[in-house]
Amino acid sequence: MKKNYKNLFIIFLGIVATLISCEKETTIIIPCEKVTSINISENRFLVKDGIIHFTNLNSFKSVMADIKELKTKELENWEVENGIENSLRKFQELSNETEEVCINKLIPDSHFATVVNKEGLFAIGDSMHYITHDKEYVYKLGDEVSLDNIRSNNKVRVFDIVKDNSAKNWADKYFYFNKTEFGIPPSSAYKSYRVICYAWSTSWLAYCSNGCGIKCEYRDKNWLGQLYWRKARFDNVEVCGQARYYINSKLFASYNCDSGTNVSDEDCFIGQGAGTIYTYWIAGNFNFKFDNGWPIYYVEADWDYLYE
Repeated sequence: MKKNYKNLFIIFLGIVATLISCEKETTIIIPCEKVTSINISENRFLVKDGIIHFTNLNSFKSVMADIKELKTKELENWEVENGIENSLRKFQELSNETEEVCINKLIPDSHFATVVNKEGLFAIGDSMHYITHDKEYVYKLGDEVSLDNIRSNNKVRVFDIVKDNSAKNWADKYFYFNKTEFGIPPSSAYKSYRVICYAWSTSWLAYCSNGCGIKCEYRDKNWLGQLYWRKARFDNVEVCGQARYYINSKLFASYNCDSGTNVSDEDCFIGQGAGTIYTYWIAGNFNFKFDNGWPIYYVEADWDYLYE
């Protein structure tokens, strides 16, 4: 009988210890509740509480090298196959479907956004990475770090996200048109369109890329009769880009294309790697149509660091 009481006491202590552990971790970004793991992709990473945990830096590089071969429309299937349910790519796509205006993406590169969750989190080895528009915060897994104190917590290392596109000539390119005429004035009338071509050249801590994209807006009226721009959709759109750039001082020249249907924003990465990217120039070619018919519109846009 004493032995039975002793065993019950040990079980009770185990339950108490587990409850204390969960309570202690409630302030950490990775919560103690709902701890579910899925081992996938040849042990290169696992998904835990909606966050991808890469085994190490080489695993991260290997996965990025694999998915760069996929078109944007194939990324969703890759996520489903690997148990990824809340990627930043999917969140940005859904936001563009539900919001009335086109959003500014946290990560313009859909391939990188595939392995980051919608809060901007992913892990490599024993380090958690949290991405914002301008900063990348890194801390050790297990440290008590919350989103509320991450900017002031001395356990967190902070890195600047390096963007080439601070120069004026990296600005977005606007083109205005209607169903019968291209190149109409910006002060265009009701029921006209505009497309916004954009480019990026960005270095995060473990990844860098450049590329270009296009989004579409429609000139509408609100209930007061005031004109404003709202998001519109392409029936079909193709984005092609070529670039000359450096990664870690090594020169590259690359070309790539991507396409989408029934989207308001389509991007295409051109170059990618690990380290710091400096882009000398990007040349983008875009074609798109509406209503599954004619005409097919063509737009060219160039970005370079030195010249207008």
